[in-house]
Amino acid sequence: MYETLRYGSLDAGGLDQAVQQLMEGLEDPLLRCHQHWLLAFDSRPDVLAVSIWKRYAELLMVLVMLRRPEVDTAFAKAAALLDNNQAWDNALSVHAQLPGIRAFPFWNKADFPWLLKLEERYEDIKAELMQIWNVAGFRAEFVSKELPEKVDDWQEMTLLTTTTKDGKSKQIWNTMTCEKLAPITCSLLQSRPELDPNNLRLPKPINDAVKSLNKSRQDVTRFKGTMGFELRWPTLMVKFYMLRPGAVLRPHFGSHGRLAAHLGIVVPQDCCSLRVGSETREWKEGEVMVFDDSYVHEAKHVGSEPRVVLGIFFLHPDLQRPSPR
Repeated sequence: MYETLRYGSLDAGGLDQAVQQLMEGLEDPLLRCHQHWLLAFDSRPDVLAVSIWKRYAELLMVLVMLRRPEVDTAFAKAAALLDNNQAWDNALSVHAQLPGIRAFPFWNKADFPWLLKLEERYEDIKAELMQIWNVAGFRAEFVSKELPEKVDDWQEMTLLTTTTKDGKSKQIWNTMTCEKLAPITCSLLQSRPELDPNNLRLPKPINDAVKSLNKSRQDVTRFKGTMGFELRWPTLMVKFYMLRPGAVLRPHFGSHGRLAAHLGIVVPQDCCSLRVGSETREWKEGEVMVFDDSYVHEAKHVGSEPRVVLGIFFLHPDLQRPSPR
């Protein structure tokens, strides 16, 4: 039902009833017995489905999108949850970041010297991007098809992605593209510890919470699989993203445990905006923007020419020991 509301496939005449059903569903006593915030970060779908904290976050995102009057009531109830450690500032600033680590919509890029080196090599990176654009182009099949209003409005070219299986993670670099089309861009990033998921270290409070949750889940309930918490690892990536003129990326959550950096490569003047939480900023060519994509965020392109950025999704600095400089 959340997706039905988000993507506008529900008749406007049925909104009142749908919102009421969602609000009433969150009052289910059995659901509230399983409100531990860790459930929202479990890799198993059946566990994620019973996270009342995650469902309130989704509800608030939808209510804000639809400008529904129930948003104040829903926010008050979410803020009053016994196990809500996120301390959201307001309904616009809802995020799904792990509790106990820093959470800001936008970060100061000066805190990440390794990203500033990308700005220094901007001209080289842009030259490689233009070569990729001309030779290989971008693809739309790997990005979320639900977020843009038109599928082809958001396209990408992947340099790096990561996978996790059985608790083991690995990097997958696009070797051919790196060697033939983007050697400088890849060489600047391939040795970065922030892009290696095996460098993830959970702080002690989170480790303690995992142990406590698993110990408390010895009872048999109708919700299967709530024992043996399995953290959903953040997906780390490096990609060129192209946004077409007129494109709108609907509000959505990204992954916990990471931050996102965008280096503006081709950015027509006054073309595009990015809202993260309650803050809105614009991309600029040759400049890095760092944000937390676990906040609800959306993008709009009102210009007449495509916009291209280098997107880097890296480990949150509070999940690395020691934090790299």
